Amino acid sequence: MVLALAYLLCFIQSALHRYEIQPDEIYNLDPQSPFKVSFDVAEYISDVDGMGVLSFFEAIRACKLSCKLKFYQASLSELYGKVREIPQNEYLE
Repeated sequence: MVLALAYLLCFIQSALHRYEIQPDEIYNLDPQSPFKVSFDVAEYISDVDGMGVLSFFEAIRACKLSCKLKFYQASLSELYGKVREIPQNEYLE
């Protein structure tokens, strides 16, 4: 998995440099699911969901995009539990 993440980091940095991409926003829409599977392969899930995000952050830093860029990390509803009110807001109990 470490090799795959290193490759991902190199790929992201290469694409940003080669095409002179200066994005305003980056969306990472790759959280792993379903929730039960995450317990069965916990190390793999933590590598993908945690180190994958770190690869994006490192690429952003290396390409000097961090001062203006917005990064969105999608997450699974299972991380937060059941909805307590609709519509949802940022306040948690």
